[in-house]
Amino acid sequence: MDAKIRQTLDLIYRLPMEDYIKNHFEFYGVKSPARKLVFKKKYWGVEYLSRVEKLIITKSWWDTVDGLVSTIAGLIFSKDAIVSHQWIEKWNNSDDNCFNRSALIHQLRYKSDLNLDLLFILVETHIGSKELYINNAAGCSLRQESKFHPAPLKDIIENHPDLSNLTKREGRKYL
Repeated sequence: MDAKIRQTLDLIYRLPMEDYIKNHFEFYGVKSPARKLVFKKKYWGVEYLSRVEKLIITKSWWDTVDGLVSTIAGLIFSKDAIVSHQWIEKWNNSDDNCFNRSALIHQLRYKSDLNLDLLFILVETHIGSKELYINNAAGCSLRQESKFHPAPLKDIIENHPDLSNLTKREGRKYL
């Protein structure tokens, strides 16, 4: 654990945090504002991707995966298109749903800088999935980007009647 995070350690919050996630994971009691401050100040380079990948599949939970991928991995990928392509292709084609979800949501914080073509390819790859976890991720990605690219997002939803109802519902939320 990073020394800066250890400094903000607060055991008062540990048990409620562990209870919230049904005791699937150990927590250190670091509240979100302190943790976010540490993460903002830290340099995140390509060398962290293997660690992020390990965390994605170790005791995975949706909000753990989403936080790691949309913040740390997404930031790393935004700096290097070649690295991004390699990792996203691997994750998207994996048999592991956590990696599939990671591929789908890695651009959540890109706002108007999102690669729409890539998003559409990723969503189309998972059409027909029966996994709530995947269909939710596809819908969340579409929903987030509908704020910045409403017309193309509306088109993809309308032109793909085979998208799951969950993906469509989430994707249309702001349209």
